[in-house]
Amino acid sequence: PCDYLIGDFEGTITGKKSARWPIAFDQRHDAAIIGDLAAIFRPERTYLSVSNNHAGDFGEELFSSVGILKSAGFNVFGWDEAPFADIGSDLRVAAGTMWSNREFAHTLKLDRAKDHVKPGAFNLLYPHMGYELELYPRPEVTALAGEMAGAFDAVIASHPHCPQPVTSYGAGGLNRPIAYSLGDFCCALKLRTMQYGLVIKLEVGRNPSGRWAVGKAEWQDTECVMSSSGEFTVRPLR
Repeated sequence: PCDYLIGDFEGTITGKKSARWPIAFDQRHDAAIIGDLAAIFRPERTYLSVSNNHAGDFGEELFSSVGILKSAGFNVFGWDEAPFADIGSDLRVAAGTMWSNREFAHTLKLDRAKDHVKPGAFNLLYPHMGYELELYPRPEVTALAGEMAGAFDAVIASHPHCPQPVTSYGAGGLNRPIAYSLGDFCCALKLRTMQYGLVIKLEVGRNPSGRWAVGKAEWQDTECVMSSSGEFTVRPLR
């Protein structure tokens, strides 16, 4: 069991259609996704980041979508006025994205993430970075992740749509986990390349010297499978 769940919410809950040719594959959800999310984990203990390349797909409609999620009890963050989420007083989750498919004034850019480090707390960076459908991060991405791990206690990333390696970075006498991509936990696109993900569990606490650190990290590969009736099931890969 886990105390909290952190996830990347890509897309906007809206009935509107894009007014532009969807070259960038605008991501739209209907309200049914609320029940699906609530079935995964308790909403009040779920933290959803909307800091990703699809945040601006429908412009200001994003905030209506955020309101729907919040009304259902979910914690939502990841735009310019909500760059992080504090879980209690000792855990901060900061967000930021390398990419935005649309011009959007409220995009939370990754290059400002370090501004939100909270002194004396465990700081987790949950960025949207990397390149789509690549099994390994590019050198410039590993360099960026290492730079961020110098400021954050863990870097857990998304965007490439497929799982990438999990490693650690030594900084300040501590090993700080880096997950370059969690892949896709659940994706309705019927593309075989987008049905694999990675769930990572971190146990954090104070070490003998009183510093916040990761004591244990475990991860599990997952697969999203569609049934003949069109329903999706997420199962662990052994």
